[in-house]
Amino acid sequence: MDETILARVAKPSRYLGGEVNAVVKDSSRVSLTFALAFPDAYEVGMSHLGLKILYDILNRRPEIAAERVFAPWDDAEALMRGSGTPLAGLETGRSLSSFDIVGFSLQYELGYTNVLNMLDLGGVPIRSAERTAAHPLVLAGGPCVFNPEPMAPFIDAFVLGDGEEVVLEIADLVRRWRDLDRSADPRREKLMDRLAEIEGVYVPAHFQTTFAPGGAIERIADRRGRTYRVRKRTVERLTSADYPVAPVVPFAPIVHDRVAVEIARGCTRGCRFCQAGYIYRPLRERTPEEVEKLLADSLASTGYEEMALSSLSAGDYSCLGPLLSRLMSRYAGQRVSVSLPSMRVGTLSPQVVAEVRRVRKSGFTLAPEAGTSRLRDVVNKGIDEADLEREVEKVFEAGWETIKLYFMIGLPTERDEDLDGIVRVASRVREIGRRVTGKPVTVNVTVSPFAPKPFTPFQWRGQIPIEEIRAKQGRIREALRRRGIHPKGPRPEMNHLESAIARGDRRVADVIENAWRAGCRFDEWEERFDFAKWEASFAQAGFSPAFFANRDFGPGEILPWDHIDVGVSKEFLWAEWEAAVRGETTVDCRGGRCTGCGAWEIGCEPRGWGTVSPPPAPAEERPDPAAGPARTVRFTFEKQGRLRFLSHLELAALFQRAFRRAGLPVAHSQGFNPHPRISFGPALPVGAEGLEEAVDVTFETTEEEPDRLAERVNVQLPAGVSLTGAADVVPGAPSISEAVSRFHYRVPLPGRDPETVRENVRLFGERSSLVVHRTTPKGRRTFDLKPLVESIRLGEADGVPVLDFILGAKEGRTAKPAELLSAVLGLGAEETAELVITRTGLSGLGGAAWEGPLALAGVARTRPALVPA
Repeated sequence: MDETILARVAKPSRYLGGEVNAVVKDSSRVSLTFALAFPDAYEVGMSHLGLKILYDILNRRPEIAAERVFAPWDDAEALMRGSGTPLAGLETGRSLSSFDIVGFSLQYELGYTNVLNMLDLGGVPIRSAERTAAHPLVLAGGPCVFNPEPMAPFIDAFVLGDGEEVVLEIADLVRRWRDLDRSADPRREKLMDRLAEIEGVYVPAHFQTTFAPGGAIERIADRRGRTYRVRKRTVERLTSADYPVAPVVPFAPIVHDRVAVEIARGCTRGCRFCQAGYIYRPLRERTPEEVEKLLADSLASTGYEEMALSSLSAGDYSCLGPLLSRLMSRYAGQRVSVSLPSMRVGTLSPQVVAEVRRVRKSGFTLAPEAGTSRLRDVVNKGIDEADLEREVEKVFEAGWETIKLYFMIGLPTERDEDLDGIVRVASRVREIGRRVTGKPVTVNVTVSPFAPKPFTPFQWRGQIPIEEIRAKQGRIREALRRRGIHPKGPRPEMNHLESAIARGDRRVADVIENAWRAGCRFDEWEERFDFAKWEASFAQAGFSPAFFANRDFGPGEILPWDHIDVGVSKEFLWAEWEAAVRGETTVDCRGGRCTGCGAWEIGCEPRGWGTVSPPPAPAEERPDPAAGPARTVRFTFEKQGRLRFLSHLELAALFQRAFRRAGLPVAHSQGFNPHPRISFGPALPVGAEGLEEAVDVTFETTEEEPDRLAERVNVQLPAGVSLTGAADVVPGAPSISEAVSRFHYRVPLPGRDPETVRENVRLFGERSSLVVHRTTPKGRRTFDLKPLVESIRLGEADGVPVLDFILGAKEGRTAKPAELLSAVLGLGAEETAELVITRTGLSGLGGAAWEGPLALAGVARTRPALVPA
């Protein structure tokens, strides 16, 4: 993205590219380009494990260049459309329309309008029928594609199931077609025929749906009138060969900012509302030895301080306890924590709790799902309140003080007592916490409406109406608030629309396009959701969302996804629905008895590893940074080029991870959540360059010379940021922020008349005061700018006027360079954003002279810091 756009958006780090471990290939040396497109913001897409896996698999092939593309936020979209800038890959800036393949990951239905918007911004026709051999092949995968019909007119081919193997088969096919057949296949019919021959690929143009007079589906058949199902693709084993060990380390903070290793795929618990539990069968586990190796390599290549063991139910991993013991023996001393994102009630053993709590504790999440044991049996959760209370006691006994509880409302067969049960369970959890800890605890409750999804036993049951959802939410909210608990939950309209699209057929495609043209974007973000536009879009297409969301499907009715085969039979799902109505549970087949779901046809077999070698002896304790001979080193650094758009917090995270990758023993604070002892000088404005910034780093133990430490870290830093000097900080020396009181800036002013600027500077110098206004989170502040400007002068470089000025700190107050430019030159925010502001140095009084940050590191605190008059 062009820097003129980066300078004007709220979060420019979303669009920078060039992150650590990003793969940039020479376009002249590759024969196929593949855009991995995620229809959401950078911070969401970069958290997605599937994208990381495919990015690694594709880029391991030297002839393939895979790049990442994310949905631009509305501020960036407006600037892109205004300037004619196309959506492009982060790695090279290649426009979306110039890729050979564009593959979208469809994770949630409310992101569908972003797919259309990204195609349009990238110069690709939004409908498949409008594309020719000159356009990229547009693919889609992810959990939502198991009902592909609402997006069928926009996608050339859907990839059903696991993508590790099939993505390379598709890439090879497209490359052969492009080199040999494209000129003779302008409408791409041959390409689509060959894609359809690949197992796990569904070409929607090959199928047609006809409807009965009442609106139900009459028939789904291919072009020749045949009815058959397209089977999903299943990877037989999870191996380290198909897993990234050097994932891209983002500049911007992301939703799941950590190393994640998928320990298992699939689940056999059979929760009847859970789509993932059925579409990802059979269960496959990664061996603990592979998990350890992948984590070790990933932590070394990224510098993260947190690792996550990812699966649908981490507690069901067959050797979780011993694996955690091994991991924490190895990493607890390095302040690396472990996260278990999905723990099921009943799987929380004392060993698991003891290991997870060794480094840091935030909140602990449990999902009872329903308020009574009866309703939990209906959904096949299989836990009673005694199980839940035992789990809660373990968590509080281990030291946690915050528990998050997740419930659903509107589940089939729900009664009023089930709603009251949610209130009772939440209150009981808080009582247990107070009893165990002896003090108040925090219980956060999230209550979400049930949304029926394809390929679940509840797919036949429509969602309850919006008005009923509101009434149930209000009843629970009021009861919990009387007990001092404040529940959260999504807007009912969002779940209603999600259900309508998830259960929709090909007719919903027109609704999605209507909504996109009406301006719907990022509908999965509550602050961006506009239900009125969606209602109008349904009405424009001749439907109501209630027709798809609230209607019960009949037992013999053809469902919009009946031509898709996930390996779990429709007969089994119907039997499970009938069992739910009777309140009966179905056993977990991991216990040895097959339940007949049908997954055996795609390779179901026991894949667990019940034992691992005994955990090693605990790692030797590292020195206590508070008690040991801590050593602090001050580094100066520069931040230039595109990385000038990093924020202060983003820069801090970049350095923390760089020091970890360099293998340097940074000391940590004490307490509940230890943090690295890294302290920066005054923050640079976003978009400003810095030539002599400073950071203090405290090490637990190291005898290397400061310059050598800087060399080791520089190897780990991306282009645009580098350490330029280093010196030991003497005991008693003030911190950077305390020692520095002058900030030196230089700003070229291209296109400005030098004489006009000179006159403006003269007039400013003659003023005795200049009052400016600053808007802060605490309100509007007014202060005099003039005393904070120590000097200002106009120079010239290559015929361009250059303004040099020094801003001072007085009584805890400093001025921003943009405020000076506005006051002196009358520049607005947009004009200032176009300028490259460089902070050329920092200085403070070291004795009788003004010194830079490194010299100040050797000045012990003998008196209060002096502030120049």
